[in-house]
Amino acid sequence: METSAYTTHATLEENHFWFLARKQIIKKVLSKFIDLNNSRELKVLEIGAGTGGNLIYFSKYFDTIIGVEMEELARDLAKQKILSQNLDKKLSIIYGKLPNEINFSHNSFDVILLLDVLEHVEDDKASLQTIFNLLKPNGIAVISVPAFMFMWSEHDVLNHHFRRYTSQALKKVIADSGLQIKLLNYFFISLFFPMLAVRSLQKISIFKKQKITVVKPVNPIINSLVKNWLALEKFIVSRIKIPFGTSLVAVLQAKK
Repeated sequence: METSAYTTHATLEENHFWFLARKQIIKKVLSKFIDLNNSRELKVLEIGAGTGGNLIYFSKYFDTIIGVEMEELARDLAKQKILSQNLDKKLSIIYGKLPNEINFSHNSFDVILLLDVLEHVEDDKASLQTIFNLLKPNGIAVISVPAFMFMWSEHDVLNHHFRRYTSQALKKVIADSGLQIKLLNYFFISLFFPMLAVRSLQKISIFKKQKITVVKPVNPIINSLVKNWLALEKFIVSRIKIPFGTSLVAVLQAKK
């Protein structure tokens, strides 16, 4: 992500429908494998914690969450959020970068969150191997990534993505990591065709100079309606195989 975008991102992740719905879907998927009513003592790591929105959200369920983030501005914004909500005894954020600059011992964490981060890392295979090493035996990793290279656009370029994934492509990356797939599914199916239309328009010359992105301020009423609609997918993502969507979620377990 461009450094200048982090300040905007810090605000958007607190109220934009995309971030709010994703949090609910990830929480619901995680709750299939972990009892979130009895999860306080679990040790959690979020890699690519950005400006801290997920740290704040998941602090409702875990008493110890460490975030790692490579960008100093993002870390500073996250620290401000943490302090403003008096969560500094539960949450912390430090420098870290995949695949080789995550300075924790092997078998350190019960849960690792990697939410729309893997696409930013050139060596995704080595990154998943790092996650396997950091997880305790039977520990859980939850990963989300953007889906389908034919959705590639200026948005991906501006956010420094290396790739988007299909479910089969993500399976191949996971295959040699030691992590076992417990769940793999698409989500945000409702966004698929609107986003496909927007991305297709971007490829037409008269629209190429317009930086169209789904992550921008939205009318509050529309934002609330879309958030509630998208969040309904939390009831099906872990139950029904979804054939397409704008994102993928995977739950992986470290069998050691």
